[in-house]
Amino acid sequence: MTEIPETEKEHPTFTQPTVTPEQTKMNELLRKLMDICTTLVIKVATCKCNHKSSCQVFTKAQEIAEIIDELQELRPKT
Repeated sequence: MTEIPETEKEHPTFTQPTVTPEQTKMNELLRKLMDICTTLVIKVATCKCNHKSSCQVFTKAQEIAEIIDELQELRPKT
């Protein structure tokens, strides 16, 4: 008789979710977007501009940085 692993005994219907090609492509595009946005955010944050408090580009870069931070916390670690 074959031994059933403990995890299957506890969760007999557990299966790995399938990732569709569209989801794979979306994840790839999101990763690329995050990389490019991260580069932009770093460049803007380290610029020597004296008008950061009123600069719309700097403000948008801060918003992008906050979203990237959230996305990085959600994406699987590789």
